[in-house]
Amino acid sequence: MDSINISVSADWLFCYENIETGEKWTQGPFKNKVVQGGLENLAALLIGEVPSGSAALHCVIGSSDVPAQLDDDITDMGEVARKIITSKSRQLVVARFRTFLQTHEANGDHQCVGLAARSTDQAGSGVLLNRLVQPFSKADNTVLTIEVRFTFQGVS
Repeated sequence: MDSINISVSADWLFCYENIETGEKWTQGPFKNKVVQGGLENLAALLIGEVPSGSAALHCVIGSSDVPAQLDDDITDMGEVARKIITSKSRQLVVARFRTFLQTHEANGDHQCVGLAARSTDQAGSGVLLNRLVQPFSKADNTVLTIEVRFTFQGVS
């Protein structure tokens, strides 16, 4: 009997809207690292070691431009802002998470973004699931939707 391995990948999209002009544009998709802590958290959820009700997710924005590594954790982000995930959905093998940043939120130049599970609004809390090192900016005349898509796939 052939064994099948499971692959997890993540893609990020940054969808902007200028509220003054109505102009809309998207950057991405960008591939990122699903880190060891994220893989362990997913395994813990599967066996009920971590109750699904404790699976609060936050989008974490950081200042670190150091390339993402498998052993990264939340302290590697250089956290400057975070916001709870606004929308979660699934279609077949793709889990989609969206965070909506209003005009007054997370303005400035940023170097990285990640998802933290089992997190609170407190900076530094949670288990880092994945990390994207990709410079992006947000101005006070824009709203920004940050979307990350996890794709689970069987590979031989």
